[in-house]
Amino acid sequence: MHDKTQRINVTPASTQDFEMVSTLADMNGSTWSQIAARALNEWLKTNFVIEVERHNKINKILGDINDV
Repeated sequence: MHDKTQRINVTPASTQDFEMVSTLADMNGSTWSQIAARALNEWLKTNFVIEVERHNKINKILGDINDV
């Protein structure tokens, strides 16, 4: 990402997640933000298409129900 003004603030879902991010940052000499950015990137590679397809299926089901 080239535009440094584009930011997403992330709050870990648990204390364990926070500790894991902190540990990885320490081990790799990187920042918490760099670890979170990498984790988000990996999650999106795996889940983006799945989530979009799930959303579309739910909208179709709800649309079919409303048509009845």
